[in-house]
Amino acid sequence: MAISRLIVDEDFDKAIALADTALEVLPQSTQFLYLRAIALCMKPSPECIKALDEFLAVAPKDHDKFPACHYRKASYYICVEQKLKFADSFKAGLESEKNQLPCFLPYQFPMKDLLMKFYAFGDIPVNIVENQSASNITSTPFSSSLENLMSNPQRKIMLLKNRELFLQLAARPNDKYNTVPKPANFPKPPRLASLKAITLKDINPTIDKMYDGYVLEVKIIDFSYLMVAINTVIEDENGDIQRLAVYNWPLKGDRKAEIAEAIKTFRPNVMVSIINPYMRLSSDMKNIIRVENPVYIRLDNTSADQKCTFCGKEAKVLPCSKCMMVRYCSKECQRIDWIEFKHKEMCEHLKNYLS
Repeated sequence: MAISRLIVDEDFDKAIALADTALEVLPQSTQFLYLRAIALCMKPSPECIKALDEFLAVAPKDHDKFPACHYRKASYYICVEQKLKFADSFKAGLESEKNQLPCFLPYQFPMKDLLMKFYAFGDIPVNIVENQSASNITSTPFSSSLENLMSNPQRKIMLLKNRELFLQLAARPNDKYNTVPKPANFPKPPRLASLKAITLKDINPTIDKMYDGYVLEVKIIDFSYLMVAINTVIEDENGDIQRLAVYNWPLKGDRKAEIAEAIKTFRPNVMVSIINPYMRLSSDMKNIIRVENPVYIRLDNTSADQKCTFCGKEAKVLPCSKCMMVRYCSKECQRIDWIEFKHKEMCEHLKNYLS
């Protein structure tokens, strides 16, 4: 359909205009009402809520887009910090899933897991609100206090999930993974000086898109694991976090050596410049920054080993006496990382990989 094509091409104004024309003829069409609402949601405003409500008013309760509209409303209310409306919309989405046909279950919505985490914690983390005040932003890029780190549920959940996957793979050292073929005729990356800066706030997590002409400056905040790609967790200067997957890293044929290289190269506090960042939904229906070719990243490990692995603070740091890979600035960081963030379980594996 032409409207869908316009949305994919990000020509939202034309998509809205075409949907309006179609609705003049078929005012009760759930298809056109939904497409109009989606186009409006790409540029969030109160108008998108009105459009979603218009769809919900006429669509049957078992329509496969019914829960998605409630979840889109919840996403909007996060951005404008309306917590009660966020909670109501998210609950309405969960409730409407009960009316779905079995073929649509379990129900898939790209940001549902993230919304669930915000709902479960009963709060909206400051770092995902677009219109936050200057007082909420640290003055020094990539600087965070231990208190701020521990009060951010999204960060904790993402780090723990990353470490769970690390441990699962460490328990299966002989698993084989197919590599992804490198795209043919991959263009040479542009010079960093020619690119515009972009942050995770500027990247729309709801659509697959490559941001040509931009560079995303981030810091790695956890250890990587190697499957088809090198996977880790990154943080930008605003404290926003996201997963990162780097494909087509040169392999050596020795699995243990490859894992060790991935861990050492993509370790906490290494700075990464990502050229033409590509946001996409991965196979698990969650957002990820995907790099198809390592030539599109620049790594800077200059000060990585002078910073605390856990909180990122630049200070006098002491290494973990067992793995010698993790460094802490305080006993408090060591205690929290050891117990709450599973370093106790990871430590021996890090030691084995790097020995």
